[in-house]
Amino acid sequence: MLVDVSHASDRTVRDVLARATRPIIASHSNARALCPVARNVSDDLLRAVGAGGGVVCANFFAGFLDIPTHQRLQRLKAEYAARVARLTRRPADPARRSRSERLLVRAACRRLPQVPLRRLVEHIVHLAAVAGPAHVGLGSDFDGMMMPVAGLEDVAALPRLTEALLPHFSEAEIRGILGGNLLRLLAD
Repeated sequence: MLVDVSHASDRTVRDVLARATRPIIASHSNARALCPVARNVSDDLLRAVGAGGGVVCANFFAGFLDIPTHQRLQRLKAEYAARVARLTRRPADPARRSRSERLLVRAACRRLPQVPLRRLVEHIVHLAAVAGPAHVGLGSDFDGMMMPVAGLEDVAALPRLTEALLPHFSEAEIRGILGGNLLRLLAD
């Protein structure tokens, strides 16, 4: 079993680390030091995941990379939640309400300023500086996010990220970040 702590609170991550006998993963998380949202991982936890042999995978969602974008998205979500609640005839149907809200927010995201690719690179560089380059991977969250960084809308754009990492890492480190570190963890 591979334990994933993305979406977990700091306390839960600490509890998992205290009890884990094998490395853990944060499958789609970023650096709280660069974007202070609770969803991101603090430096002390990044160090602990790396020290335990785990991997922290950078998320491509703009709202977890850039605090002004995160704040704009929180305002949009609140605005559309209220609209959806008024439009939805069956307030007891949270799944329907959630789907409607997601569609409205996704459409509104297209009007927001895009977060540049360099911001994702800054997070990856920070993750590597704190946890170690052998403990960083990619966790795009393409299937769940509403707003990727500019230029990384789908997997076909991954060569752009590879190119952007070249000035910061060796070829071996980039191979690790692009998947080798996760393969090592899975093999362990």
